Amino acid sequence: MKSWLGYNTDILRSPLPMPECLDRLRAAIEDEEGDSRVVGKVVAQSLRLRKRLPEESHNSFQTYLNATVEPDGAATRLVCRFGPHPLVIVFVLFWCLSLVGVTVAIKLVAAPDLPAAALAVPVIMALMAVAIVGGGRRFARDERGFLLDFLRETIDARSLAARVESVVRR
Repeated sequence: MKSWLGYNTDILRSPLPMPECLDRLRAAIEDEEGDSRVVGKVVAQSLRLRKRLPEESHNSFQTYLNATVEPDGAATRLVCRFGPHPLVIVFVLFWCLSLVGVTVAIKLVAAPDLPAAALAVPVIMALMAVAIVGGGRRFARDERGFLLDFLRETIDARSLAARVESVVRR
């Protein structure tokens, strides 16, 4: 379920010192008013980024990058967590729990008076929720790679896992 929703974690390392990494990231991103390709905020030792979408489009299931930034000797280490905004997940959980409640209420309270087809309504709404989440995540499918490329270009960040895998292969 987590991978279907787009939750992933990557650990990156930049050869640059932490203050320089943070300065470069601040210079490369903007808030909603700018025109950079990445929108976000860098605060102290953390950052939150997302891909700027065209003005006429919106995707509530867009991939966000939340990272903690910490010194790693003379370099910088970033622990990056990817996924949709937490409030979106809260809304989806609320939707699903509401459907369970409505289904139980229909089954226990009104079942004798309602035709069996009335139970189709919660099932259809559950299928709609799956379709909405799946469609939103499908539109956001390339955003994790986009954000990783942004970090590679901006602060020369490289994945630590890739280095570990290459050492293991030898």
